[in-house]
Amino acid sequence: MDTNEPSGLNLKVERVASRVTARRLAIAMGVSPSRISAIEREQFISDAMVARYRAALATCAPSSTSAVA
Repeated sequence: MDTNEPSGLNLKVERVASRVTARRLAIAMGVSPSRISAIEREQFISDAMVARYRAALATCAPSSTSAVA
């Protein structure tokens, strides 16, 4: 596995920086909050899981842009 691939801890850092709770992400992914915790504890994450996690995170992260007039 490539050393540049994200670990569960990297994904957790992304989630926390996005101000999204594990519960909210779990709902977006259709899993339990304990599954989010398990993913975030894993050292190696499959590309498919990383993509699924990030896609769900993108749907529930608050918008960082302000309204444009």
